[in-house]
Amino acid sequence: ASRPRASSCKFHLPKAANRPGLTQALAPMKQSAADRPPNYPLNISAYSEADELFKAGRYREALRLFRESAEADIEDGDCWIAIGSCLDALKQPARAEAAYRKAMTLCEPEWNAALHFNIGNSHFDRGMYALAIQHYLRVPRGHKTWQAAELNRKLALTHRAGR
Repeated sequence: ASRPRASSCKFHLPKAANRPGLTQALAPMKQSAADRPPNYPLNISAYSEADELFKAGRYREALRLFRESAEADIEDGDCWIAIGSCLDALKQPARAEAAYRKAMTLCEPEWNAALHFNIGNSHFDRGMYALAIQHYLRVPRGHKTWQAAELNRKLALTHRAGR
């Protein structure tokens, strides 16, 4: 079962100077679950290098560096979106879904629609059409992924019906 994939629907973004992590670096440091402070320079440099590898289609190498970036700042949801995108590109939809779900716990709520779209795609790729439909329906009309989600929802309905 294949579904359309629009490059604009891949939701990992290059690190920008105004990202929340840099703002957090100026705030008092809090201990992470690993009992160590975030390493923002490593987080940003690993992410930037990984992003270039991802753009070049070198997903396995990008995945390694996105994971390194996530380890450097365990609260950086952007890394988990990127990890999910790599796993999706490597045709590992169950693992991609887990990464997107982790991102959902760390990212601002405005990312939820895009993450539901990606989780829906992970279900679609595994033939779990009813679950895919549930996630596509959580993308609000007007969101930049709504048209793709609606198209994939209709495809999932067709596959589910066995047509």
